[in-house]
Amino acid sequence: MHLSNISVEDDPSTDFIFVYGTNGLGGALMNIGDLLYQLFAFIVLIGTIAGIVFVVKYMVGRQKQMRELNNKLDRLLEEKQKE
Repeated sequence: MHLSNISVEDDPSTDFIFVYGTNGLGGALMNIGDLLYQLFAFIVLIGTIAGIVFVVKYMVGRQKQMRELNNKLDRLLEEKQKE
């Protein structure tokens, strides 16, 4: 079926009709399910990257705290031995 510059193609393997042509943005129209899936996948990707960054920063900060605590304990032990 052809209407001006828009052609509609019925894909028997899916339940939706994919419309090719201009939609005001110069691209093809997408099904709302496809958009939601893309949004979900993007959020998962960004969340995974942010999670990795958070864990690494947390571990580095924790290491620094442990080092400072160890140094403080060493100083206290040295002062106690001097007495």
